[in-house]
This record gives sequence, structure tokens and C-alpha cells, in this order.
Amino acid sequence: MRVDSNVKNHHYMNHLKKIIFLLCILIFSNSAFSQNIAKDVLIDTLNSSLTHIYRETMLRPGRVTVDSIALDERRKSIELHTNLSLSY
Repeated sequence: MRVDSNVKNHHYMNHLKKIIFLLCILIFSNSAFSQNIAKDVLIDTLNSSLTHIYRETMLRPGRVTVDSIALDERRKSIELHTNLSLSY
């Protein structure tokens, strides 16, 4: 009986490890997904804010779109790459 109990315990531990592994994957993938959503919301907000500022200061129609955002943690800065509306 002792061998049978060890086999069951080993089998249970393998299942437990698989479940924990799958939960970790789920948690980390969900975190990455929510970061993408937050970035999309940030870009949409920047697009509308910069378009509004552009129209007020330049007094002409146009639309500003943010192509990408780059963070430089060493210099503590954010770079916004936009379309040609904000180029000189």
C-alpha cells in the first residue's frame, strides 16, 4: 500500500505543478494584454489632445496621430513620434 500512496502523491504533485504553471502563464499574458490596452488608450488620448492643440495654435484644420511612444528611463524622458502635422 505504501508504494501506491507514493504514486498517487507523485501524480497529484505533477497535476498541481501543471495547474500552477498554467495559472502563471495566464496571469502574465493577461498583464501584457492589459498593458497593450493601456498603451492604446494613451495613444488615443494623445492623438485627440495634440490635434486640439494643433488646431488652436496653427489655426488650420489637421489631425495629429502618434505613431509610437518611446520611454528613455535613463534620461527620464518620453519621445512621441507623430505624423508630419507637427514637423517644422
